[in-house]
Amino acid sequence: MPGFEAISSVSQTSPILVALWAAWVTQAALSAWQTYRFSRLFRRPPRDFYTSFRPHAVVIVPFKGLDLRLAQSVASLCEQDYPDYELLLIVDSKDDPAYPVLLEQLKRYPQRVGRVLIAGPAGPNEGQKIHNQLHAIDHLTSRKDQREDIPEAWVFADSDAVPGPHWLGEMVGPLVRADKVGVTTGYRWLVPAAQAGKQPASVWSHLASVMNSSVACQHRFDALNYAWGGSMALLAQTARQGDLRGRLVGALCDDYQFSRMSRDLGLRIYFVPQCLVATPVDLDFNSLVNFAHRQYLLTRVYAPGLFAAAVALTSLYVVGLISVWGAILVSLLGGAEAGAWVTPVYFGAAVFAANQARASCRRLVIRAAFGTEMVARLRTTLLWDRWATPLWMTLHWLLVVRSAFGRTMRWRGITYRLYAPQRVERLD
Repeated sequence: MPGFEAISSVSQTSPILVALWAAWVTQAALSAWQTYRFSRLFRRPPRDFYTSFRPHAVVIVPFKGLDLRLAQSVASLCEQDYPDYELLLIVDSKDDPAYPVLLEQLKRYPQRVGRVLIAGPAGPNEGQKIHNQLHAIDHLTSRKDQREDIPEAWVFADSDAVPGPHWLGEMVGPLVRADKVGVTTGYRWLVPAAQAGKQPASVWSHLASVMNSSVACQHRFDALNYAWGGSMALLAQTARQGDLRGRLVGALCDDYQFSRMSRDLGLRIYFVPQCLVATPVDLDFNSLVNFAHRQYLLTRVYAPGLFAAAVALTSLYVVGLISVWGAILVSLLGGAEAGAWVTPVYFGAAVFAANQARASCRRLVIRAAFGTEMVARLRTTLLWDRWATPLWMTLHWLLVVRSAFGRTMRWRGITYRLYAPQRVERLD
């Protein structure tokens, strides 16, 4: 990263700086263009043969502790507009505070087939979430011995998501193309919320929402698509063919294992835009750092190429930002040729314009995905997105770089050390 002294020693037409700033502008313009293209996904009507494919499905959700909208989340799972499905809700113990909430919510929906399974504590070399999922898979496969029906479609969700009523059908529908689609996935859109009696939502929740939305809007190209654990679906035959259970043993992360399985089978990871799920979040600074560190450490271990791209892209933005402002300040302070400030100002203005376009397109995404009420709810978040891009992009870069060091992370109150995709150690 060039210092002020280095900047003052180059002319305003330095090929190195011009190339850097041109790449910076290109990155900002492509981000706006990609966000616009992402918004257009919501204009496409669902295909008829997707809406007619409704096999018997099971929704598998592991729980640990009380999420911000736990009761609302379970209620949304019980109210899906789907003809034939059941719920498997898994906790590690009856002492888990989520357990009585799950039982209470299921009692409110007697027409919904649902079970709460007790998986027991995970071992020293497995994650609790994966342990719960494996328990559910074993429960399903054991039905064959008991001559019970095994659901054809398996759908996985996170406990903190609140899906809409058509979520399940949208997730299952594209699986009709079993020869091309291995896994369908949605993604989260973080919605800043505050605990009862605490208003307004924290600034860290808004920043988390903005940073997360920059990732969400990349879901369009198959090469960049990865399954997200909060909304994943596949057919039981695909799970058997790809040895899903074997891929989960010893893992800490489920979504990247689903993704690798699908690609190894030569099948697509199909992003379903209608399954962009509003996920309430209430973070302080420490919990934001922990959340980001966990996400990017998992990416570093399970998808190193994707992690390298995140480092490169965020670094390009920060280096471009600092070098432009450095060149402007040095010029204005008389440390460079007269008029040398003009070129960096032009490049900075181009990036600012691209950021404005991207923020407007992101507003289009929210309106298309969630409606005008959500646009109003995210008004403050959208202001951070539009006017504070240098701040949140720099923070994003710091969080990404931080996760390049170390192998420990804390998740749901448990500390893990992650050595490899299927080699984890529980430290608590």
